[in-house]
Amino acid sequence: MPTSTAIVTTAIGQVEALQNPIPEPADDQVLVKVEYATLSVFDVYVVDQGFHAQYPHVVGENSGGTVVKVGANVKDLQVGDQVVSFPFPTKGCQQYALHPRSVLAKVPPNVPLIEATTVPDNFVTAVYALFSRLGLPLPSSFPATSAPEKANTPILVYGAGATSGQYTVEFLRLAGYKNVIAVASSKHEAYLKELGATTVVDYKSSTFVEDVKSASGSGASGIELVVDCVSLTESFTNISKVISPTGTLAWLAAFKRGLDGGAGLNGEGVKLFTELPEDARAIFPGSVKLEAVYAFFYQKGDERLANTLMPVTLPKLLEANLIKPNKYKLLDHGDLLTRTKDALDLYRQNKISGEKLIVKISD
Repeated sequence: MPTSTAIVTTAIGQVEALQNPIPEPADDQVLVKVEYATLSVFDVYVVDQGFHAQYPHVVGENSGGTVVKVGANVKDLQVGDQVVSFPFPTKGCQQYALHPRSVLAKVPPNVPLIEATTVPDNFVTAVYALFSRLGLPLPSSFPATSAPEKANTPILVYGAGATSGQYTVEFLRLAGYKNVIAVASSKHEAYLKELGATTVVDYKSSTFVEDVKSASGSGASGIELVVDCVSLTESFTNISKVISPTGTLAWLAAFKRGLDGGAGLNGEGVKLFTELPEDARAIFPGSVKLEAVYAFFYQKGDERLANTLMPVTLPKLLEANLIKPNKYKLLDHGDLLTRTKDALDLYRQNKISGEKLIVKISD
């Protein structure tokens, strides 16, 4: 029986190559030969801490590749199509991957597959955070054909330099919002303004509160709508100084301790929480609405997005060049196991910022 190599973690700190039989697609599934996969910082937590690992646990996030088989109910994809996948329930670092049709997007010919591979997780996260968890109205199309009711309301995106933050800024622009305040390192300022940020505030600024209030015009009342793309004690503390007492904060799970101040990601002293700890919740007044964003479960959390976001919306946006794939760093040296281990080390050493890390899967 033909086999496929998958890169898995088998115990805390252990990463190895595993041979699995190449599966056959069920009626609503698609079998993809994977060419590229992204890794993220969460892969470090899975490997080093066993965070939500079910051994043997395939690592990696998004994947991009070529359709090799389709199930009987799949009528809009065919063998030879290039596709990219959202990384749930199937992870990226394996040579052949079986996906539900609903988490795949066909890549249009005007977009290179490697660039499209950077998109799915942060695209889904941004749309789900803004138009489900934060409560903004979902436009009937992107770009929005009419201005939203709160088009000029200040909306703050903390951690906007992260790849998820970049998409959050971009989709606010596409939805018609005109007062987007991006909090990030100053090195990301020019790019974030290109994506749609009205103002960029350096999170390290000694006058952070004054800078945000000046940019928002909210004064003592504070900002009503905030997205936190890093979810640290430090970010919560800073946001608490500028959010309205009746505001809403959508925070990207998991909440993390031990990373404040630029600490490393090697797992030592780092703790992750899928549910918000009480002392973190207590940073805000009880009147502030705290909404967790569990992007992996968007298909269960919002029926409006479940079967359209990847199959329908993303291909249209890519074909029309309405969103920019993230900048990326490609690892294509050595064998697949070596590339994957080196990718994990780059995250542990804090050497990846504002870009996606891609591992070449097919040799």
